[in-house]
Amino acid sequence: VHGRGGQGGVTCAKLIAALYAGRDRFVQTFGDYASERSGAPVRAYTRISARPVRNRNKVYAPDQLLILDCGLAGPDLTMGLKPGGLVLVNTPEPTPELEELFAEARLAWVDATGIARRHKIGTRSVVIVNTTIIGAYARLLGFDFADVERVFTSLGLQNDLPAARAAFRQVRLRDFVCLDNRQPEPVVTPPLRVPPLTEQQVDPPLPLKTGSWRTQRVEYQQRPAPCNGGCPAGNDVVGFIQALRTDGVEAAGRILLRTQPLPAVCGRVCPAPCMKRCNRAELDGAVNIRGLERWVGDHLQAADMVPETPKEVRSYAVVGSGPAGLSAAWSLALAGHRVSLLERAAKPGGLLRYGIPEYRLPQAMLDRDIERILDLGVDLRCGVSVDAGLLESLVREHDGVLVATGLDAWRAAGIPGEDLTGVEQGLAYLERAKAGGDVRLSGHVLVVGGGNSAIDAARTALRQGAERVTLAYRRGRAEMPAIVEEIEEALHEGVHVRLFRQPVAFEGDGRV
Repeated sequence: VHGRGGQGGVTCAKLIAALYAGRDRFVQTFGDYASERSGAPVRAYTRISARPVRNRNKVYAPDQLLILDCGLAGPDLTMGLKPGGLVLVNTPEPTPELEELFAEARLAWVDATGIARRHKIGTRSVVIVNTTIIGAYARLLGFDFADVERVFTSLGLQNDLPAARAAFRQVRLRDFVCLDNRQPEPVVTPPLRVPPLTEQQVDPPLPLKTGSWRTQRVEYQQRPAPCNGGCPAGNDVVGFIQALRTDGVEAAGRILLRTQPLPAVCGRVCPAPCMKRCNRAELDGAVNIRGLERWVGDHLQAADMVPETPKEVRSYAVVGSGPAGLSAAWSLALAGHRVSLLERAAKPGGLLRYGIPEYRLPQAMLDRDIERILDLGVDLRCGVSVDAGLLESLVREHDGVLVATGLDAWRAAGIPGEDLTGVEQGLAYLERAKAGGDVRLSGHVLVVGGGNSAIDAARTALRQGAERVTLAYRRGRAEMPAIVEEIEEALHEGVHVRLFRQPVAFEGDGRV
């Protein structure tokens, strides 16, 4: 419904909804005000459906138009109007311009203003035409006037019934030519001309004007979800969550396993940059993507991941069974190739097994994910230290060799006194603690750093008997790269965090 302030356009849309509600239809109606003053353009919308209406947007492709002020009629109003749609205009007679504008529509008209003025509805300057034009609309849509009487009586509009009855009798409909019988004109697309840079210009913004505002239409564009783009592993975040909701854990697991083989691991230790880019983060909080992935990994029983059949089966050796080596072995095996996985330690996993505490990543969960990789036929050899000679042999025996040994050598901090007894690299300490044995601490322990390994070391120190643990970080809390939840849990457990602190030396006589 297109009208101006004071004509009753919003009420007109509500009356249309009331007519259809009497026929047991689901209805939705609402107004879209340009400004709250008399004479300003006003739009209102009504949806009718045999099923509950769940669309909350404006109506961009209407089947019908009601124009309460023919001065608003222009090309803007035809945008989205379905061919053959009904257009009812408040006018004594349609002008040639109006006829041409709605040449492909079923055009009807009634002098609602004249009828309403004769029945003294509104004032001399502002005539209210909403109830009058409803009479014309009801006849065009096949309603009995008794339906109009029922609606008007229920809303206390009995005094307007005579005007509505007059419009019911006087409405006229133009003869309509069915568009389906016409031959469509051929569409000729002219070649695209790309002007030189000197000819291109940017239009200045349009000034705000009163009057007939241009109808704006939204354009739907398909774009990757921010969470998908934020996943370093390339997981289809939206896909696996939708599959979990509709088809269950096995379907969700298959989607996750297309891009990485460690859902139970990633669901526990990944910093989840996808959650930082979640669309709902600014609304009511990000979706707990990491928690959902963890749940899928913990409950996934069978993957049904069938290796491909390549044109040529090749042989590959992967040195190192940390997260990179395991992922490479998984991808190569899924592609249908033979894979040998070599690991220096007694068990596979690398940093996942020896550098992450048990309370964060239980061994059983890691073993389950690794077992899924081995089920594809990957040949695992533990206790094999690859030197230069063995590496040359692997190159000769395989079509390709991937070295995924990680950062095996610790990086010195470059601080005086770091070689004193009592100063230890965080990952070395975590590996020693994970290996078991008599690892007990006492007194005050200082951990330098703000990443996940630093948080793990601090929390592990508490578990091994330290009376006080302080974590010193050289930047602020917002810059700490550790998982936010891990930081909060460390604080809850009693770790003291000191920000903007950086050691300049370790002092002591043989021991810090």
